[in-house]
Amino acid sequence: MKRYLYVLAGLALVATLASCEKDKYGSDAGNDSAPNVVLKAFEAELPNDPDCDALVRFAANNATTEVYYLAELKSQKEERNLSDEAYADYVVSNGTKLTVEKNPFDGSYVADAVIKNLYYENIITAVAVGKGGKAISSVPFTGLKWNTICTGTYTFVNSFSKGLVGATKGDVVLQQQDADKTQYRLKNLFGQGQHLNFFTIDKTATDEQGKYQFVRIKAQSTGLTHSKHGAISIRDIGYWQGDDSWVTDGGYESRLYEDYKCTIFCQYYVSVGSAGYQKEYFVPNK
Repeated sequence: MKRYLYVLAGLALVATLASCEKDKYGSDAGNDSAPNVVLKAFEAELPNDPDCDALVRFAANNATTEVYYLAELKSQKEERNLSDEAYADYVVSNGTKLTVEKNPFDGSYVADAVIKNLYYENIITAVAVGKGGKAISSVPFTGLKWNTICTGTYTFVNSFSKGLVGATKGDVVLQQQDADKTQYRLKNLFGQGQHLNFFTIDKTATDEQGKYQFVRIKAQSTGLTHSKHGAISIRDIGYWQGDDSWVTDGGYESRLYEDYKCTIFCQYYVSVGSAGYQKEYFVPNK
């Protein structure tokens, strides 16, 4: 799996993390007797991909002279069946040496790193080396992989959404989640990193356009902002009314057709209430 490492200065952030781990470092700052490293993983922010890129915060004490890291699938790590000591050696031999900032006051090391393309269940492991010893620490990170189905045009019908985005948007990509085939998204529909996510349910019907599955749209942010009322969100009519039957039996369903046309019956809303609801459409390119 190809990964890229981007190291950022993280003095303030990781110093806070390190202060919470005083017992692991030793309380006598600047005179730690054995190496140690602490790490935590978060979803990376844009322009990275939060679905599969991890922001990892590392903090190592002043007994540490080098830090190495390795990210791999949880299943791969388990197949190795190595002890902590043996796996630490494996990380040092096969992992990436981390470039870190050294704290001039106590000699500790800090760094933030973005690790990309971590699909499925992963284990990120760091090894601190120093004073003739090693210390190992790990965190899990689960990333989502999306497969592209087709590209098409989305038509905004609601007057509110048309005013925000425009009447139509071309080159919209429909994707399906690899691990859960019921999960779909219209990638970047509302802007970079701002997708419309939806999922299919176990109900089908047929109309003049063909067979379709019923679709649900949970409440989610569009990433757009109203000048007076703040954040703009979207959801289907059933979530709006707190009653699934509006979608399943009431005629307000969203639809995913077998040829991947989509009818999105949605409500836009802001903090003060509804901004309107209407059907909108995604049509794949031929």
